[in-house]
Amino acid sequence: MATSVAAPYATALLEIAVSQGTTNAIRQQLNRVMEVYTASTELRVAFSNPTLTVADRSAIVKGLVVPLGLARTTQNFLLVLAEKGRLVALPDIAKMFNKLADEKMGVVRAEVVSSVSVTDGQLTRLKASLAQLTGKTIQIETRVDEALIGGLQIHVDGKVYDTSIATQLQKLRESILSSL
Repeated sequence: MATSVAAPYATALLEIAVSQGTTNAIRQQLNRVMEVYTASTELRVAFSNPTLTVADRSAIVKGLVVPLGLARTTQNFLLVLAEKGRLVALPDIAKMFNKLADEKMGVVRAEVVSSVSVTDGQLTRLKASLAQLTGKTIQIETRVDEALIGGLQIHVDGKVYDTSIATQLQKLRESILSSL
């Protein structure tokens, strides 16, 4: 159920955000709500509890407004989800909202996995290369995985570019084994 309702709700919220010029603010607020949701078992249970009344779900949402600094639009959106019994779909809606907002703003998210931390200079050059390749603005997240031994794995726009030594060694191993 959650995935099937995510697109219409995320699309509606994005349309409102774009019309108000608050896309980034709403994205940040949704991400704050998701951080709390992820960290709180109680909140996850409450959002998925079908026996709670609309008043109970609304009270939970209103309890998040001040501590998370939620604007009226975000608050109203969450209250609509509470009223419709769709709070359980919030993780999928937030994910879809972020995806649609990125598309609207011409942003592509890339994940760079390396065996050691990547320097700022390397990130700048990589970002420029990926922007040229995709024709879009690139947002890079980095992660270190020492098992790669060396090189990089770049996940961008549904593709994986893998120059890691671990992968090269695996391919060499497979090549040797297949020739025996």
